[in-house]
Amino acid sequence: MDEKKLALTGIVGDGLLDKRELAAVLGLSPGAVSVMLCRQKFPIEPIRIGARLRWRLSDVRQFIESGRAA
Repeated sequence: MDEKKLALTGIVGDGLLDKRELAAVLGLSPGAVSVMLCRQKFPIEPIRIGARLRWRLSDVRQFIESGRAA
């Protein structure tokens, strides 16, 4: 996992990532994340907080470590 990318997000521990932060960590554009979500093809399950989606940093780390492609 690229700890440098995670350091750029400023998130410590098991924080929550928004779409922009998630895209940066995965090396995708926020638009690409949106498209995959709309097509129900996104491999990491989000948490819904009101109308907003967030992703657990631990889930993102697990996905990256598994070596699966987004």
